[in-house]
Amino acid sequence: MKLEYALLLSVLLHMANCAIDFTDCGTILEVTDVKFGDCTQTPCRVERNSEVLVEIELSRISHVPPVKSVTAAAEIVQFGISWELEISPSDTCTTWKCPLEDVNQYLFNGTVSFKSISFWRPGEVVVKTLNTLEPDGDPIFCASWEINFI
Repeated sequence: MKLEYALLLSVLLHMANCAIDFTDCGTILEVTDVKFGDCTQTPCRVERNSEVLVEIELSRISHVPPVKSVTAAAEIVQFGISWELEISPSDTCTTWKCPLEDVNQYLFNGTVSFKSISFWRPGEVVVKTLNTLEPDGDPIFCASWEINFI
């Protein structure tokens, strides 16, 4: 009986630590883990008009240039159409030391707002950071994952 409880506890602990399925679409920093609210599997369930905390763990895959200003951006892609989402902080340098340093690990924390969305269909959330001085350049990091609205 004790073995059964130990096995059950082990499975539950493993499930609690499950990372959601995500796609790494960045260039300089590799996305190693994404936490999105209390989501444990994709598609993540998002309440309408809500704000969701996001935590993204990153590791260096190439030299990190000393970028002086970094902007965070978020969007939702539904049926091939991108809709901009609010994300805070949008100035990543409020939580990261800028200019960026060539360190091995970074952690991005932010809040994504779904209050501006009026089309409540399944989609894919994209969170990325960009060099503010080159907003059309490659992202410093980029991660995406699937969601459904409830």
